[in-house]
Amino acid sequence: MSEIRGRHGFNSLASLSVFVFSAAQVLWVALFPFLAERLNLALSTVIASFALGSFLFVFGSPYWASKSDEYGRGAILSLGLAALFFSFAVLVYLVASPFQTVTLNLGFLLLSRIVYGFIASAIVPVAQAIQADAARSDTIAKAMATHSMSLGLGRVAGLSLLVLPQVSREMSYVENVLYFVLAAIGSALFLSLLSARGTLPSKMARSGNDIRARSWFSELGDIKFVVLIAFLFASFVEAVNSSLAGRIQSLFQIDGLAAAQWSAKMLLAASIGIVLVQAVYRASSRSRSRRGLALALGVGVFALFSGSVLFASARATTEFIIAISFFVIGIGLIPPVYLSLLRSNHKTNRDGRRAGIVGSAQTLGYAFGAGLSAISFRLGVAETGYILCLIVVGLAITCVLQTKAASV
Repeated sequence: MSEIRGRHGFNSLASLSVFVFSAAQVLWVALFPFLAERLNLALSTVIASFALGSFLFVFGSPYWASKSDEYGRGAILSLGLAALFFSFAVLVYLVASPFQTVTLNLGFLLLSRIVYGFIASAIVPVAQAIQADAARSDTIAKAMATHSMSLGLGRVAGLSLLVLPQVSREMSYVENVLYFVLAAIGSALFLSLLSARGTLPSKMARSGNDIRARSWFSELGDIKFVVLIAFLFASFVEAVNSSLAGRIQSLFQIDGLAAAQWSAKMLLAASIGIVLVQAVYRASSRSRSRRGLALALGVGVFALFSGSVLFASARATTEFIIAISFFVIGIGLIPPVYLSLLRSNHKTNRDGRRAGIVGSAQTLGYAFGAGLSAISFRLGVAETGYILCLIVVGLAITCVLQTKAASV
């Protein structure tokens, strides 16, 4: 009984870790203009610094996730949380007491982002692997839904702070929020350090040589379609996020500030909807079977395609809201499914390494989606919806290939 309670506590710690990670991440995105003003830096410089940190996930996520397979989830999760605490604390210090010289402000900003990208990138894949460790083959979908919900709830928390009135004008309010989030990260770190589970569960343990003997290329070959699904899905999500404010501005003929406010409110509502969709999916008994996974994946892809068509053709508020509703269904269903599919052809426990590879694919997908969004705006705002349709077609083809590969 104590073993079960301990495992449940470790899973709860994993959920808390990704929750504070997600909340901290989206909070800084909301405060980009504020941070640029405090540090006396150009907004483009701040955005580029954060983009650098995010890009480093391509290398950090698979490296640390693989190390957690060898040395234990607890130790690597604590390291990631310590890096998140340090990087966030540096930014809080800069906001509270910026240096007089721009060079120092920029130097510490880059230090924060490099530590974040190289080391804090361990948090999400290791937390995902912790959930997977405790799951059986018939409960893996439920475990991955829990992981996705924790990330989603973190975004909801961060976006809630964004839409509160006076957030951009009350300096004391912003500082209090930052200190509160820093304390939450510190609490998660403290609990992680207290955890007695610094190693993998005994039934999962094996020598590190078993992991190192298998090449990254071979590992990628086993899950290539899942990785491609993750890449295309992340591209889709980022293309929607990057183009949402512009599409709102074009549709409703409003100024940029009003469009940004509407975009924030819509993203918050969508984030809440995504969590609800994942909660329903998690509670569904069908989510535990292979047929249930295939059905959820099919419904998700269909919802994304339907939403993309409406996103491109919407001429009224109702049509636009329906398009976003379709997106909510698809974005809520697909991640728990493709994360569950990482168990395909799984002869040994390498959840960490596989989670890291998928994390890298998602990072590249976000960058690709942002680039597609930029191109679409050069072509015309309405073209974004058609680009989204093309991404979903590629996603559908990849899902079919994955289904066939899994049935072999």
